[in-house]
Formats: sequence, structure tokens, C-alpha cells
Amino acid sequence: MPTGDLAYSRLVASERVFYPVRDEIQCPPLNAPANGMKFGGNEYLETVTFACTTGYEIVGTSTLVCQADQTWSDTVPTCVRSQCPILQAPANGDVTGSNEYGSTATFNCEVGYRLEGSATRTCMASKTWSGIETSCVLKTCPPLHAPDHGSVSGGNSYGDVVTYSCETGYDMLGTPSRTCQDSQQWSGNQPYCLKVHCNTLNPPTAGSILGGNEYGESVQFSCWLGHTLTGNRNRTCQEDGLWSGQQPSCVGKTKKTTSLLD
Repeated sequence: MPTGDLAYSRLVASERVFYPVRDEIQCPPLNAPANGMKFGGNEYLETVTFACTTGYEIVGTSTLVCQADQTWSDTVPTCVRSQCPILQAPANGDVTGSNEYGSTATFNCEVGYRLEGSATRTCMASKTWSGIETSCVLKTCPPLHAPDHGSVSGGNSYGDVVTYSCETGYDMLGTPSRTCQDSQQWSGNQPYCLKVHCNTLNPPTAGSILGGNEYGESVQFSCWLGHTLTGNRNRTCQEDGLWSGQQPSCVGKTKKTTSLLD
């Protein structure tokens, strides 16, 4: 058996091979992987432990041992960027961005929808997303009120159209319909319901007229003394803005004549 510092041996191909004593067995120095670090020595039976910086995780064996044949027990691991679960786009919306550590996902909603939750979410070192779940909610406009002497019907969600109508005897001033827009405001302006007015009637020649000209009101005609009314004595203002009946006239009475016999 050899003497000196060749104290360690093992059988190789049926022959005993002597190795240097432990203090002299060294493995090649190892470099830390990109985005990682290492701890430990490179002498026989010493270990090197690898770790990754925040946001990265090891792929491979994290601890290597220096062997008697001056080789390491495994290859150096790598550090890969951590990944968060893939985010799904909300209904009626989309999401853009990577799911790797430090990346930001951005959410958007389609026209007519508003975003609830986090507009952006960041992949954290814990492999979870910052913020809260995102959804796209159909936009709504403020409820509308019916005009005096009128009504309004329809929904108040984006794209809905409301329709106004007036009671009998009232005319609408303004637009009869309005649409809920993406801005969550209504198109146009609130219409008004105004009472129907008929045109002002003139009294007949040799006559007079009394009454109003709003819907439902009536006027009454009369003739001066010595005249007879021909036609409608009363006329009523109708919902279409027209008067019932026809304009009357006042006809002078014919004086009776007598003849004297001689």
C-alpha cells in the first residue's frame, strides 16, 4: 500500500486506485446561475447550495456534492422567472400582458361596459396576482322621469331607447325618444307636453264670440240684434288642434213689406 498523502483509494476496473487525502480533493469552482446565488465550498464531500433571487425559482437540483473523483453530483441548476396562473379575460372584455413575475396584466371592457375590480394586476413573487378579480358590467344611465301630462317607457341600460308620449290633448315639444350612451348620459333633452291650442277664431260679421281656444274648451257665437245665426252656435277645440263644426254667419233679418190698396 502506498504511503504518504495517498491515503484514500477505491477499486476501479478491478484495480485499486489511490486518491489524494480529503484536504486535497477539490471539484471545479461553480458559478451561480443567472438571477441566482450559491453558498458552500468545493472540497471533497462539501456541498454547494443554490438559491434564486426574488421572483425566480430553481429548475434542477438545488444542492450539489463534491465527489471523490473531483466531479459534482449533478449539473448546476437554472433560475427561471416565476409565473402566476394565466388570467382569463372577463366577459365582454379582454386582458393583455404576460403572467411572469413583475409583469402587469391590463383589463379593458367593450363599449357600453364599465370595469369593476382592478384595471391592472401585477404578478408577485408569491406567484399570485395583486388586486382583485375584474369584471365588465353593463353601463346604465340615470332613470328618467315622465314629463307633466306625459309618460316614458323603456330601459336605462347602454343602448336602450326610451320613448315619450303625451296625454290626449297635449302636444310634445322636443324629441320623442332618447338613447342611453356609452358616456352613461342620455342623448337629447327632456321633452315637454304642452296643451293643444286651436287657432283663434274671429267673430262672424255682425256677431260676437266668447270662450277659450285650449283643448277641450268651447266658444259660443251670437249675433247682433236684428240678425240670425246660421251654422254652429258652439265649436270645441279638439285634440288635433282643429275646431269642431264650421264657422257660422250672422244673417240680417228681412223686413216684411205690406201694400196698401187704394
